[in-house]
Amino acid sequence: MSAWDNLLAKMGLYTDVKLEEINEEKKRVEKIAADKLAIKKEEAARVAEEERIAFRTPEQIRRDHLAEEKRIATEAKEPWVAVLDTQVNSDNVRNGFFELDWNEPFIEQLLDHGYMGNNQEEIVDKWYRSLIMQMLDEDGMDPTRDSGHIKIKSKGDGKSEVS
Repeated sequence: MSAWDNLLAKMGLYTDVKLEEINEEKKRVEKIAADKLAIKKEEAARVAEEERIAFRTPEQIRRDHLAEEKRIATEAKEPWVAVLDTQVNSDNVRNGFFELDWNEPFIEQLLDHGYMGNNQEEIVDKWYRSLIMQMLDEDGMDPTRDSGHIKIKSKGDGKSEVS
């Protein structure tokens, strides 16, 4: 209520009905202000998202596409795995890493095919190693030869670096 309304109410010049009307009007005005603020926040979020999308790098676009593929596969309960990143050591091209991402159905598929481990990273590591061994064997190379090591580093959220 305004100062004037408060004074008139103290003097007993307002009825209970009039006081209720004043309070209802105050609530209506507060709700309108809250709604306007919510609309401004939504608009700011929409503009921020549009700017984020407009100024994405090709790598961000690729990663967003992969994240969307993963989301769709996960919702459909289909196995999904992808290489997110590949890095090569410029001083020694024999060293580098792959960053992998996967979903739960992929882990379930690996478990169904006999891959075991204490955590998802170990299960994926065994699968990845078997792929490498298969490629060596298909190329006529000895898959048991000493060719370095494979290191799996968990990045969380079902992502790992393989080097």
